[in-house]
Amino acid sequence: MPTLPMTEDHLVIRTDFSDPSAWAAVQADLAQKWGEEFEIYVEIIDDPAYDGLGPEKFLTMAPADYPHTIVVLADSVTMTTPDRLLLVVSLEESDEEWEASLRRLGQWDEETAAGGRGWENEWPQRGGVFRSTAPGIGAITANLSVANMDLWEYAAAVDGQGVFRNFENK
Repeated sequence: MPTLPMTEDHLVIRTDFSDPSAWAAVQADLAQKWGEEFEIYVEIIDDPAYDGLGPEKFLTMAPADYPHTIVVLADSVTMTTPDRLLLVVSLEESDEEWEASLRRLGQWDEETAAGGRGWENEWPQRGGVFRSTAPGIGAITANLSVANMDLWEYAAAVDGQGVFRNFENK
Protein backbone atom coordinates (compact mmCIF):
# COMPACT_ATOMS: atom_id res chain seq x y z
CA MET A 1 0.00 0.00 0.00
CA PRO A 2 1.37 3.45 -0.85
CA THR A 3 1.99 6.15 1.72
CA LEU A 4 0.02 9.38 1.75
CA PRO A 5 1.62 11.94 -0.55
CA MET A 6 3.48 14.83 1.06
CA THR A 7 1.51 17.95 0.21
CA GLU A 8 1.39 21.55 1.31
CA ASP A 9 -2.37 21.40 1.82
CA HIS A 10 -4.46 18.82 3.65
CA LEU A 11 -5.78 15.95 1.57
CA VAL A 12 -9.36 15.22 0.58
CA ILE A 13 -9.38 11.69 -0.81
CA ARG A 14 -12.25 10.23 -2.78
CA THR A 15 -12.97 6.68 -1.60
CA ASP A 16 -16.36 6.19 -3.25
CA PHE A 17 -16.69 6.10 -7.02
CA SER A 18 -20.37 5.14 -7.29
CA ASP A 19 -21.84 8.54 -8.22
CA PRO A 20 -19.91 10.95 -10.48
CA SER A 21 -22.53 13.70 -10.08
CA ALA A 22 -22.30 13.53 -6.27
CA TRP A 23 -18.51 13.75 -6.55
CA ALA A 24 -18.84 16.79 -8.81
CA ALA A 25 -21.06 18.40 -6.16
CA VAL A 26 -18.47 17.65 -3.43
CA GLN A 27 -15.77 19.28 -5.54
CA ALA A 28 -18.02 22.30 -6.15
CA ASP A 29 -18.63 22.57 -2.39
CA LEU A 30 -14.87 22.53 -1.75
CA ALA A 31 -14.37 25.24 -4.39
CA GLN A 32 -16.66 27.63 -2.48
CA LYS A 33 -15.43 30.11 0.07
CA TRP A 34 -16.05 29.52 3.77
CA GLY A 35 -16.89 32.34 6.11
CA GLU A 36 -17.87 34.24 2.94
CA GLU A 37 -14.26 35.25 2.25
CA PHE A 38 -11.77 32.40 2.72
CA GLU A 39 -10.70 29.82 0.17
CA ILE A 40 -10.74 26.14 1.14
CA TYR A 41 -7.15 25.03 0.66
CA VAL A 42 -7.06 21.28 0.18
CA GLU A 43 -5.46 18.94 -2.29
CA ILE A 44 -7.97 16.57 -3.85
CA ILE A 45 -6.98 13.00 -4.64
CA ASP A 46 -9.31 11.36 -7.17
CA ASP A 47 -7.68 7.99 -7.74
CA PRO A 48 -9.58 4.67 -7.99
CA ALA A 49 -6.72 3.02 -6.07
CA TYR A 50 -8.38 4.45 -2.93
CA ASP A 51 -11.84 3.05 -3.75
CA GLY A 52 -13.51 1.54 -0.71
CA LEU A 53 -10.71 2.25 1.76
CA GLY A 54 -11.84 3.13 5.28
CA PRO A 55 -10.24 5.41 7.84
CA GLU A 56 -8.19 2.66 9.49
CA LYS A 57 -6.27 2.05 6.26
CA PHE A 58 -5.16 5.68 6.08
CA LEU A 59 -3.55 5.41 9.51
CA THR A 60 -1.13 2.86 8.10
CA MET A 61 -0.46 5.01 5.02
CA ALA A 62 0.75 8.11 6.91
CA PRO A 63 4.56 8.17 7.07
CA ALA A 64 6.22 9.07 10.37
CA ASP A 65 7.08 12.55 9.10
CA TYR A 66 3.64 13.25 7.61
CA PRO A 67 3.02 17.00 8.01
CA HIS A 68 -0.76 16.95 8.57
CA THR A 69 -2.82 15.81 11.56
CA ILE A 70 -5.88 14.87 9.52
CA VAL A 71 -6.94 13.31 6.26
CA VAL A 72 -10.42 13.99 4.87
CA LEU A 73 -12.33 11.25 3.09
CA ALA A 74 -15.15 11.59 0.58
CA ASP A 75 -16.76 8.21 1.23
CA SER A 76 -20.12 6.60 0.54
CA VAL A 77 -21.80 8.67 3.28
CA THR A 78 -20.41 11.82 1.68
CA MET A 79 -21.87 10.85 -1.66
CA THR A 80 -25.33 10.02 -0.28
CA THR A 81 -26.05 12.73 2.32
CA PRO A 82 -27.72 15.99 1.24
CA ASP A 83 -25.00 18.07 2.97
CA ARG A 84 -22.26 15.88 1.43
CA LEU A 85 -20.70 15.28 4.83
CA LEU A 86 -16.98 14.57 4.62
CA LEU A 87 -15.17 12.29 7.08
CA VAL A 88 -12.33 13.86 9.08
CA VAL A 89 -9.83 11.23 10.28
CA SER A 90 -7.36 12.15 13.02
CA LEU A 91 -3.75 11.23 12.30
CA GLU A 92 -2.65 12.59 15.70
CA GLU A 93 -0.06 10.62 17.61
CA SER A 94 -1.28 7.59 19.52
CA ASP A 95 -1.10 7.65 23.31
CA GLU A 96 2.12 5.64 23.19
CA GLU A 97 3.75 7.95 20.61
CA TRP A 98 2.66 11.01 22.57
CA GLU A 99 4.05 9.68 25.85
CA ALA A 100 7.33 8.60 24.21
CA SER A 101 7.70 12.01 22.59
CA LEU A 102 7.13 13.85 25.88
CA ARG A 103 9.54 11.52 27.71
CA ARG A 104 12.24 12.20 25.09
CA LEU A 105 11.72 15.93 25.62
CA GLY A 106 11.79 15.53 29.40
CA GLN A 107 8.23 16.86 29.64
CA TRP A 108 6.45 13.76 30.98
CA ASP A 109 5.21 13.95 34.56
CA GLU A 110 2.46 12.44 36.65
CA GLU A 111 0.20 15.46 36.14
CA THR A 112 0.48 14.99 32.38
CA ALA A 113 -0.21 11.27 32.77
CA ALA A 114 -3.25 11.90 34.99
CA GLY A 115 -4.76 14.29 32.43
CA GLY A 116 -5.27 11.46 29.99
CA ARG A 117 -6.09 11.65 26.34
CA GLY A 118 -8.98 10.74 24.13
CA TRP A 119 -11.93 12.70 22.80
CA GLU A 120 -13.43 12.98 26.26
CA ASN A 121 -10.22 14.67 27.47
CA GLU A 122 -10.18 17.12 24.57
CA TRP A 123 -7.58 15.25 22.55
CA PRO A 124 -8.45 13.58 19.27
CA GLN A 125 -7.15 10.05 19.35
CA ARG A 126 -5.34 8.69 16.34
CA GLY A 127 -8.07 7.20 14.18
CA GLY A 128 -10.82 9.28 15.76
CA VAL A 129 -13.38 10.50 13.24
CA PHE A 130 -16.15 13.03 12.86
CA ARG A 131 -18.09 14.42 9.92
CA SER A 132 -17.93 17.95 8.54
CA THR A 133 -19.50 20.11 5.89
CA ALA A 134 -17.22 21.60 3.22
CA PRO A 135 -17.20 25.05 4.92
CA GLY A 136 -16.24 23.25 8.12
CA ILE A 137 -13.34 21.60 6.30
CA GLY A 138 -12.22 25.07 5.23
CA ALA A 139 -12.15 26.27 8.84
CA ILE A 140 -10.44 23.12 10.10
CA THR A 141 -7.68 23.00 7.51
CA ALA A 142 -6.98 26.74 7.63
CA ASN A 143 -6.69 26.85 11.39
CA LEU A 144 -4.72 23.62 11.70
CA SER A 145 -2.28 24.88 9.05
CA VAL A 146 -1.35 27.94 11.08
CA ALA A 147 -1.71 26.25 14.50
CA ASN A 148 -4.46 28.70 15.40
CA MET A 149 -6.68 25.95 16.80
CA ASP A 150 -6.33 22.28 17.69
CA LEU A 151 -8.30 19.40 16.25
CA TRP A 152 -10.01 18.68 19.58
CA GLU A 153 -11.72 22.09 19.36
CA TYR A 154 -13.49 20.98 16.19
CA ALA A 155 -14.30 17.54 17.56
CA ALA A 156 -15.81 19.21 20.63
CA ALA A 157 -17.98 21.45 18.42
CA VAL A 158 -19.88 18.71 16.56
CA ASP A 159 -23.65 18.65 16.74
CA GLY A 160 -25.80 15.80 18.05
CA GLN A 161 -25.24 13.86 14.82
CA GLY A 162 -21.44 14.13 15.11
CA VAL A 163 -21.14 16.82 12.41
CA PHE A 164 -18.97 19.93 12.54
CA ARG A 165 -20.77 22.76 10.72
CA ASN A 166 -18.23 25.58 11.02
CA PHE A 167 -19.30 26.55 14.55
CA GLU A 168 -22.93 26.92 13.46
CA ASN A 169 -23.67 24.18 16.06
CA LYS A 170 -23.13 26.47 19.03
